[in-house]
Amino acid sequence: MPSAPLLELDNLSTHYVSAQGARVVRAVDRLMMAAGGRGIFLANPIQRAWRDVHAMQAHAGSNLERAAAVFGRSEFGLPPSDIRF
Repeated sequence: MPSAPLLELDNLSTHYVSAQGARVVRAVDRLMMAAGGRGIFLANPIQRAWRDVHAMQAHAGSNLERAAAVFGRSEFGLPPSDIRF
């Protein structure tokens, strides 16, 4: 029995996905500010959520414009324009 895909990207617009990611980052940032100084302790799950969403935001794949440009250039046999990707 074939397994169903976890996420069907064909049904989601990339704009919607990136906008939701930005909303998550803003929400966790507000949660961290509300937690105050206790939010940074390793025993606090808020700091883990804060680190995770900021790592997600910094990931190269989260920048859809840059990823599309690098992919397009590679498909045409051109070198990447952004060496940090």
